[in-house]
Amino acid sequence: MRIPRLPEATAWTTIVLALSLALAGCGSNTSSTGCGSNCPPNIQGFLYAGSTGSIQTLTVDGITGALGNAVSTPGPQAPGGMVVDPASKFLYVSDLSNPTIDVFSITSGTGALTGAGSFTCRSGCGCSLSAISCPVLNLAMTPNGKFLYAIEASVYSTFCCFSTIAEWSVNSSTGGLTLIGYVTAGFNPVQMAIDPSGKFLYAPDQEDANGSIYSFNIDATSGALTPIAGSPFYTPSPGNPPIGVAVDPSGKYLYTALFFFVIQPYAIDPNTGALGPIASSPATGGGNLSFLAMDPLGKFLYAGSNGGILALTLDPNSGVASQVAGDPFNLGVFSWGNVLDPSGSFLYSADYTGSIRTFRVNRTTGALSPLGQPASAGQNPLFLALAK
Repeated sequence: MRIPRLPEATAWTTIVLALSLALAGCGSNTSSTGCGSNCPPNIQGFLYAGSTGSIQTLTVDGITGALGNAVSTPGPQAPGGMVVDPASKFLYVSDLSNPTIDVFSITSGTGALTGAGSFTCRSGCGCSLSAISCPVLNLAMTPNGKFLYAIEASVYSTFCCFSTIAEWSVNSSTGGLTLIGYVTAGFNPVQMAIDPSGKFLYAPDQEDANGSIYSFNIDATSGALTPIAGSPFYTPSPGNPPIGVAVDPSGKYLYTALFFFVIQPYAIDPNTGALGPIASSPATGGGNLSFLAMDPLGKFLYAGSNGGILALTLDPNSGVASQVAGDPFNLGVFSWGNVLDPSGSFLYSADYTGSIRTFRVNRTTGALSPLGQPASAGQNPLFLALAK
């Protein structure tokens, strides 16, 4: 299984509310609470980071974006993709070392995690070699929280199977999963994106030399996936495989991160989900791109790379992506999992060194400014997820 090379919706409070709280309370020495600069954090959410053998929980200050100290909960040996359901009741974590998805219930107010079950995909990924299993690499959930999709990756390319996407229905009361079925999705997709309407799912295959994007219709009743006519769709850059993928909040455009530092946009047909390529955006700075993180307001796009974070502005009329001046933001380490808070004011980045970095997003330009010191998050954090 090749993955990007290491070094190698429920809204939160709005910005207006956050600012009003700051003016009325802890943001001023003249606040009615009298706490001045010693006010406690205004906790508005929780950040989860997959670490070796555990899930790290960090509080998020809704005004400053600052992260609290990590609290560790036992988890998969090698946590992979993570998603939080729209109600922020459950956290789902894939396992890079086993064909399983672990479910945790989220305690309201504290963000504490409690194990709520483990669900197994196919052992051996459908191969005759029973000793071989296929890990679950990444997850995606429909916006209504009814269905969860999991990439089950091939372990041995020569004599195992092509990668599949497992389809699951979600019990909104218990968080439990019921297997619906499987679809094949090329050889090795590593990230998926679902459009805001919950009608289409996209999974680029990083092992296809032609740069294919496997595209599916989502049955609104059953959750089953069926290929969109014309799928897979190909990138205009053969030999430069697609890895990361994201859909903008309008559902009009899909973006893929091509491994060799190119962002490739597509127009999405609103009726069929078919993709039409738009002019690509080669980026300067060199390196290899990985996963994408979309600004919740659709103005900016961020891509992890083996040296930092690539920031781009998005044209809402054409879909064209343009690199932000001065990027990629140089971290000196591989930026893997990146996630933005729902206001789009802060970006959090897992850098695989045991740290999570916080950045303020300039809402005019999209540029990133580091905030404070990196927060410790166990061993080798890769993927991140936010809950309110």
